[in-house]
Amino acid sequence: NIERAKLNDIVSIKFGNIINDDLNCTNVDSVVLDIAEPWNAIKKVKSYLKQSGTIVSFSPTIEQVKKTTFALREHRFIEIVTYELIKRKIQVKKNATRPEVRMIGHTGYLTFGRKIQDLKNPYRERKPESKEIVSFNGMPLRS
Repeated sequence: NIERAKLNDIVSIKFGNIINDDLNCTNVDSVVLDIAEPWNAIKKVKSYLKQSGTIVSFSPTIEQVKKTTFALREHRFIEIVTYELIKRKIQVKKNATRPEVRMIGHTGYLTFGRKIQDLKNPYRERKPESKEIVSFNGMPLRS
């Protein structure tokens, strides 16, 4: 698809075992994981990503999502969000389109995060620096 879209000059895909192998990646825009224990790859993913780079992880269970989210927080990722993916049939009839009454579907989850510059606490709100006003009408002031 990348070749068909003529994006092969700007997009490259690397497959490998991120847990056991060094994929020799640096300054990448995004890493996509579809592995059993994505939380174990977060440290390495962070070393591969450029500043503001993103991670996307697919997980079929909510327990995987929880562990991955906690690992992303531990490694100071921001904008961490998870979306549920539901496969569900839609019943289409004249004047009565709706999901089928009985749902036999599949759920999966996509978890996203963004790498930022290492800070002591990226979740704290930053206060603007106070500026000193030297004088007003000849009177010394401080803010």
